[in-house]
Amino acid sequence: MLNPLLPQRAKITDVRLEAPQVKVLTLKPRKEMIFEAGQFLELSLPGVGEAPFAFCSSQYNSNEFQIAVQEKGVVTSALFHKNQDSYVGVRGPYGRGFPLEKLIHKNLVIIAGGIGLAPLRSVILSILHHRSIYKKVQLLYGTKCEEHRIFEKEFPSWQKQGIDVKVTLDQCQPQWKGNIELLPPY
Repeated sequence: MLNPLLPQRAKITDVRLEAPQVKVLTLKPRKEMIFEAGQFLELSLPGVGEAPFAFCSSQYNSNEFQIAVQEKGVVTSALFHKNQDSYVGVRGPYGRGFPLEKLIHKNLVIIAGGIGLAPLRSVILSILHHRSIYKKVQLLYGTKCEEHRIFEKEFPSWQKQGIDVKVTLDQCQPQWKGNIELLPPY
């Protein structure tokens, strides 16, 4: 059994620019990492440091997982510039996941702003894995401006699968036809 306090090696198998200063990294750990939507892991870079990251992929894939990295500090800046096929240390999962089993047959409203959608994407993808057992699901998502939206390419797929996605911006270009600053009341 692995010591949960020692990081295991994980390979970065994919790097995708999601928004300015935000990348999504796909990681394949040496041993599977079983987690629940809403939990987090500690990621370490030798000689740089360690930082917590939320899982942003479905809990139903334990062979690899994704994290979103916003280039802000020492560890995130170093990680942001890592390439595919690089290695990092990971340990976890930590924290409590969202109690998805208690939400079965209920209406759900998921509210996120900016990079805060990353840990909730894990919830959304896990809900979509068993979409028929949840009632109405709404996502209310706001960002400062259009280019800061993350996972927006997935919104049409989420909508086709029964998630009502509402997006609002604080600042927008004249061509923006969506909500500005506040979402309409429900």
